[in-house]
Amino acid sequence: MKEIKNTNTAPVQGMYRAAFEASEDAIILGDVGGPIRECNLAACRMFGYGRAEMRKIRLAGLFPEEVSAVLPDIITEDATTGGLFVWRSCKRKDGRIFPARISTQLIRTGGRKLVLACIRNLVIRKSAGPGEESKQPPAKDYPIYTITWQSVGDDFVMIGCNMASEDFKKIVINDFIGKRAGDIYGDRRDILEDLKRCLKEKSVSKRKMPYRMFTTGEERDISATYVYMEPGLILLHLRDITEREQAMKALRDSEQRMRSLFLGMPVPAVTWKLQGGNFVLSDYNLAAEKFTSGMISEYAGAPADRIYSDRPDILQDLKTCLERKTRFKREMNYRMFTTGSDRVLAMTYAYIPPDLVMCHMDDITRRKLTENELRRSEKNLKTLSSQLLGREEKIRKNIALELHDSIGQYLSTIKFNAETCMSRMESGNPGQSLEQLKSGIPIIRHAIEEVRRISMDLRPSILDDLGIMATISWFCREFEHVYSGISVEKEINVEEDSIPEPLKIIIYRVMQEAMNNVAKHSGADRVALRLEIAGGSLQLLIRDNGAGFDLDKIVIKEGLSRGLGLASMRERVELSGGVFLIGSKEGSGTEIRASWQV
Repeated sequence: MKEIKNTNTAPVQGMYRAAFEASEDAIILGDVGGPIRECNLAACRMFGYGRAEMRKIRLAGLFPEEVSAVLPDIITEDATTGGLFVWRSCKRKDGRIFPARISTQLIRTGGRKLVLACIRNLVIRKSAGPGEESKQPPAKDYPIYTITWQSVGDDFVMIGCNMASEDFKKIVINDFIGKRAGDIYGDRRDILEDLKRCLKEKSVSKRKMPYRMFTTGEERDISATYVYMEPGLILLHLRDITEREQAMKALRDSEQRMRSLFLGMPVPAVTWKLQGGNFVLSDYNLAAEKFTSGMISEYAGAPADRIYSDRPDILQDLKTCLERKTRFKREMNYRMFTTGSDRVLAMTYAYIPPDLVMCHMDDITRRKLTENELRRSEKNLKTLSSQLLGREEKIRKNIALELHDSIGQYLSTIKFNAETCMSRMESGNPGQSLEQLKSGIPIIRHAIEEVRRISMDLRPSILDDLGIMATISWFCREFEHVYSGISVEKEINVEEDSIPEPLKIIIYRVMQEAMNNVAKHSGADRVALRLEIAGGSLQLLIRDNGAGFDLDKIVIKEGLSRGLGLASMRERVELSGGVFLIGSKEGSGTEIRASWQV
């Protein structure tokens, strides 16, 4: 209770009176439980009474009858707010009920106890005479919906609310002023218990709950805050969080969908989370689990600087991705920290707010091997093409030499012999001419044999006339005849008709090149040749017991005859749809395999 001393000086009283009348809030002074003694003009405008009319009514008359019927002594010596503002419903002279914030306190002046009430209607302030209507600001200016409950026995009575409550409930909530909480929340004992607990503990509590509007029956999600105030008041603040909860649910659903997509991605992926300046492995998908043979689970929660202690470049990638909030891709040689196997990976780093980096590990090992093989093949093909041009010129040169040194010589001798015969016949010596012609026949025979030899070197006619079996037998006999120090062990387990026609020349050329390499480079004294059909494929095997060589040291380059021979055999086999393999080791001979599906 505040003590107000009397002031007899006229200037001071005038100053207080001016301030009293200038206030935009209604200020009312009344006896405890008695009539109003004084009020300002703002009180007259707010309630629609003249000043003389105000002095004839009690303070309790400014509140709805519904409240007065339940709490007839609503403003008593023990029932003030102690100067704090609470929401309560008030009633104008015309019967209209409006929400207002009211502060009441007990004061003593001149030995008398009075109640000083300050009532704030939160209207658009303007001058208005008694009975004039005031405009209220929109309810959206008050996002917190407040209901004031007064404890009455074992129940609570609604004695006020703010303007936002009317918007919140989509109905004039004044219809519920004066009603008991037990009647309103008959099916919500939890809310009644909340009110009782707040009153008993004189505390503040808050919780979220589903809420069926007692005015419209609409289902909402709300955040309810219970605040105890003297004397026996509970302020129930309600915030409509339906949209927020729906958004949160949509976000959770979206996160679940994204996680499902993450788990089901066909590309192995892991997420790294920044914790204390370091990254830790926070999650991984099913593809990553399969990629690591299930061993990734042993590293969940492990720090990146321990996993990648020997790969500072990957640690820097994670840091760069997070700092720049970006996405980038990098290919690298990679040793699996789970299995230890060496791979080639395309690592894609993607920033995920606020502190995650997702890393996709696309295994491109096979692709890189294929690309390397393609580049090697392209290089070999270019080298081979260049060497083939050179070899073609060399073959032409050899053919020219062969024709000049052998056929040319034979033809010159035959020409000379023919000219001699003609000269003797012209001189009348036919007998000598006949003898001269007979001596030229062996020369012509040798010339024919030389032409046949050259033709067989270019393309054996026996291949077209008798087939690949006869050609292989002929070639092996000729090879042993020429290279008498090398024996050929021939094994053919296939029928002539089982070999496709286009492959016959390929088989012959591969055999020819391989056998020539044996003779020129291997130093072998024995070579095995086998042709058979096994497992649905036609297989050619040529193996010698020579010196062998280191495959890694055989680089196909211009002028290297063995390199050209190997490349030529490979290209012939692969271009015909086959598979070419060569195995060799220094001191252990060489084995060549060519196979085709038939």
